[in-house]
Amino acid sequence: MMKSGKIAIAATLLAIASTISAAPASAQPSGDGGPSPGFWQPEDRNFVEVENPIQISLINNTGFAVDYEINQEETEQLLAATSINLTGLYINPDSTRDLDRNINLLINPPIERQNAPLHFDVTIGDNNIVSVTIRLRDNELETVDKAVYIDEKGRVYIF
Repeated sequence: MMKSGKIAIAATLLAIASTISAAPASAQPSGDGGPSPGFWQPEDRNFVEVENPIQISLINNTGFAVDYEINQEETEQLLAATSINLTGLYINPDSTRDLDRNINLLINPPIERQNAPLHFDVTIGDNNIVSVTIRLRDNELETVDKAVYIDEKGRVYIF
């Protein structure tokens, strides 16, 4: 390949790379499990009790149906202005399988609204109930959310 061809390819790759930027998630687990500056904080100072069953209540305030999937199970649909309680969820912190050690809940707009910016409001209440209110983002300062993650220590994060 000629030198000018290599330069053109390198310039193209550099141009593409310069348009890609990382966007911070609203919360991510810290390496040591404790508080850290930045986006590495759980959503709530309360943790779920991993030794007890966990319930996740999904409340859809988006105005349209959303799709959700928990721990790689079948995708379900939550209709607009409805809610559902996902009960009997357990975390086994001693398991070697990730699917047993944590809970991953993916929530997405349907394909026809795939660019809708969802935002989650999360609270941890009594009796190990995690409430997730799904709504459209109010402004550009709010994150666009796609997943709720509960780790092996019971900390709840949004990505």
